[in-house]
Amino acid sequence: MELINNPIFLLLVIVILGEMLGHVRVKSFSLGSSAIIFVALTFGHFGYSLPEEFQILGLVLFIYSVGLQAGPGFLSSFKSHGLHLALGAMSVVFLGFLMTLVCSWIFSFDLGIAAGLFAGALTSTPGLAVAVEAAEQSQAPAAYGLTYCFGVVGVIVFINLLPKILRLNIKEEEQSLHRELTENNPPFTSHHIEVTIPICSTNSLKIYF
Repeated sequence: MELINNPIFLLLVIVILGEMLGHVRVKSFSLGSSAIIFVALTFGHFGYSLPEEFQILGLVLFIYSVGLQAGPGFLSSFKSHGLHLALGAMSVVFLGFLMTLVCSWIFSFDLGIAAGLFAGALTSTPGLAVAVEAAEQSQAPAAYGLTYCFGVVGVIVFINLLPKILRLNIKEEEQSLHRELTENNPPFTSHHIEVTIPICSTNSLKIYF
């Protein structure tokens, strides 16, 4: 039990268990990497926690990885679907904001809980960081973890139901998305080049790239 109190080992256990849980599929449903936060919530319930430095580092790496993934195709996606995506995102955020205000008013939630509910419902980890810094209360992460569960499940259900409602062909949409991603993120290519520079009649210098 002493080993589980080591922050690095604890983080490793949470990530491994979360990845294992995320690969469990029930028909077409799976949690993916989101399962890690559910495992973390379970460990947190039993009193385990990580230092604040780990939290900051994890947030930085999360935002950095999202930037690397979304950056190459950002401009092209913004030019082709920018207005629709922006309006859709603003609508979701505004609706979530209104629902947070209504729930906070009905149930008399304080600022920390309200901020955590808002960030978790939108599954926004950067939003949680802002909520914690602005509210300066410990209730924000707990509220975030609670609504994050419903946010993830709601997205999974919505994604599975929406194609049936709109009568979309999933395979055709996947092929279209794959073509778009391939165009925006061309694969890395490598070439082996040998340059030979004669030095004298018997020797030569070879340079490899």
